[in-house]
Amino acid sequence: AGSVRKSGVVQKQGSGRGLFGNRKWKTKLLVVKAGVVAYFDDLEVTRENFAARLIALGPDCRVERKKCDGKEARNWRGAIVAPSGPEAASLLLVTPAREYVFGCETDADADAWVGAIQAE
Repeated sequence: AGSVRKSGVVQKQGSGRGLFGNRKWKTKLLVVKAGVVAYFDDLEVTRENFAARLIALGPDCRVERKKCDGKEARNWRGAIVAPSGPEAASLLLVTPAREYVFGCETDADADAWVGAIQAE
């Protein structure tokens, strides 16, 4: 079972894959618990709110701060978050199946998510 290590609202960038795939940012509830990262379309925890995706964290997964070029050094709202640095307030979760990009309000938020996922 295990307890929730971290939960909160983030932005998730679309993968751009599939017939209707796009790279738009969407608001999600993100939860890290017991070796799993789950994200939900609804932002409240209820019995009816089922996970949109469960991502099992295994030895072949990694999480890191997303490296961005100067054009991407913005948060999901379009505000510049790292005007002189190579990182924006986002993180990259890499699994064998695909990569997930989650955007946060601040660098500290992104760092906290990376730490919580690495701790699992």
